[in-house]
Amino acid sequence: KINSRMSVNAGIHGNIYTIENSYFISAQPRILLNYKPFEKFSIKAAYSNMQQNMHLLSNSGAGLPTDLWVPATQKAMPEKSDQFVIGINKTLSEKSGIELSVESYYKTLSHLIELKEGESFFSTNTTWENKIETNGTGEVYGAEFLLQKKQGRFNGWIGYTISKNMRRFENLNQGNSFPYRYDKRHDISVVANYDINEHFSVSATWVYSTGNAITLPVMEYGIITDDLKTGFGYTTNEIHVYTERNGYRMPAYHRLDAGLNYKKQKRKGESIWSLSVYNLYNRQNPYFLYFEKSGNKRELYQLSLFPIIPSFSYSYVF
Repeated sequence: KINSRMSVNAGIHGNIYTIENSYFISAQPRILLNYKPFEKFSIKAAYSNMQQNMHLLSNSGAGLPTDLWVPATQKAMPEKSDQFVIGINKTLSEKSGIELSVESYYKTLSHLIELKEGESFFSTNTTWENKIETNGTGEVYGAEFLLQKKQGRFNGWIGYTISKNMRRFENLNQGNSFPYRYDKRHDISVVANYDINEHFSVSATWVYSTGNAITLPVMEYGIITDDLKTGFGYTTNEIHVYTERNGYRMPAYHRLDAGLNYKKQKRKGESIWSLSVYNLYNRQNPYFLYFEKSGNKRELYQLSLFPIIPSFSYSYVF
């Protein structure tokens, strides 16, 4: 604590990671500055250096989404990041507990990995280390806005994040940057709770996020080759033509959940009856996309999970 208005929280996180007789040692500094120029207004700034000893491998094409966590090795070195954050927090109404916070951040990433062009998890002709591109870099930045009401019969919050998550590999996408599969340009959440009386309360949550970035072919053509084994003297192989990596956006994800609670005080506790509905307006959010061919036409379809689902529960708190 520097004075009544400013405080600092600083430290170093030490990490030693070993695998297959390889050692990775890192010292990761972190610092947080908090300055309060006025009674209900504060400014904070932070820097953190981090090392992650696991890599996330995700397939970027159409079909069943598959994520695979793999350990850092001598070939796929631990990921590193440097993150800078600056934000403000303002209490708009102390009586109602209304607060507004705004944060912006910038992060650089190094030692990233991605599957090579044309590789998949399911081929067994080689190990995962031979299927990847290494030494990728990343750049992530954005801003987060949060307006929340903490007190009163009606409470909740509205949160919005706008961000960009880009990756770059020398041998992918012609060396140009491309969006990460889980790059979500817009992310919104709205949560509302209302106490009708001492027994009944209702709640609702609405979420929205930009669809995942995936890679899709834009055209295909066939190559006819001689093949006496088929008995026809030739075979036709389909060749797919792709444009940018992760250049296609899946449909946006959004849904509304709602609930009704009935609480009653017991002599030795509290009983709660809850009725809730998941995905109230039955949004068909895509789980993954796939192609199907009918005649000479190839169509793109989506598979959706979890339609509208009502549920009922009882709990006793003591």
